[in-house]
Amino acid sequence: MNRITNGKNLRIWSAIGLAAMISIGALAAVVPAHAASATKTAAQAAATKENGTIKNILAQAKQGKVQGSSFVSGKTNIKEVHKLWGASFESLGSGYERYDFSMGKGAYDFGISSKTGVVYDLRYYFPPTDPSRGLSKFTFNSVIDALGMPKEVKFNGNDKIYVYPAGDHQLKFVGSKTAPKGKSAYIDHVNVYTAKADV
Repeated sequence: MNRITNGKNLRIWSAIGLAAMISIGALAAVVPAHAASATKTAAQAAATKENGTIKNILAQAKQGKVQGSSFVSGKTNIKEVHKLWGASFESLGSGYERYDFSMGKGAYDFGISSKTGVVYDLRYYFPPTDPSRGLSKFTFNSVIDALGMPKEVKFNGNDKIYVYPAGDHQLKFVGSKTAPKGKSAYIDHVNVYTAKADV
């Protein structure tokens, strides 16, 4: 009788042990899958936000603007810039002036018509990544994901330039033409160029 009870107990405990092992194995398989899913979801959210940022840059470019500025390429006279931002600009030669605000605020270049004084090229240089202000650099691949292939790809010295039509303007994404193997280069700055004002 004792042997029968012990045999029955042994079978019960064996079944319980097997069930526990199966449960632990199943849990071990679920936890990494859940962690991978959470990581994927965070990456998707970041990509969606980046996509929106790039589309917003295009929307502003269609108005002749870049972020953080009310000036309009093809309309704003450089005197208006001097009046609002002061004379603390740096002359870059070739009809360009730069305002560099540092402190995570980026920099702006203005290409100025020698005949009219109107800004025909408005550039915005992205500051270093600052999550508290929602600012971060993005890559050429991110631009393609958001806007599709550019109308034109240009090269100037060390720079690669993606050109997109933006109403009466051109939107240019500029970054390094080289990147680590298997990576896409980051965008350094954007230009909103207005050909009709370049006189």
